[in-house]
Amino acid sequence: MFGLAYSLQREAGGGGVRLAKSPDAITLLVVYDAIGDTEMFQFSVENPFSQWADHCGVFDALQRMRDTIEAQTRLEFQKIKLSETFVPWDEETMQRARRRSVPDDKIVSID
Repeated sequence: MFGLAYSLQREAGGGGVRLAKSPDAITLLVVYDAIGDTEMFQFSVENPFSQWADHCGVFDALQRMRDTIEAQTRLEFQKIKLSETFVPWDEETMQRARRRSVPDDKIVSID
């Protein structure tokens, strides 16, 4: 998945995903850029007076505001690591996952 994860394949339909990097090395911005839309905030302003566009700066003002919001959001996403958003499983689930560990030769990149 865009260099972020690998698909795990097991016999009998088991499987899942494994991160390609440590959650401490992945930011929300990396995740967003990998799977998000091209623009974070999509809104538009219909100008009923489009023939007067040269004299009306509402669209330009809103476009600048949207660009500022997106730039600030990207800065904040860069600060948040994936490890900060993950809630660990309980110990029993972790032990079960360790017992079902998949050999490395069964891991397939999903880039």
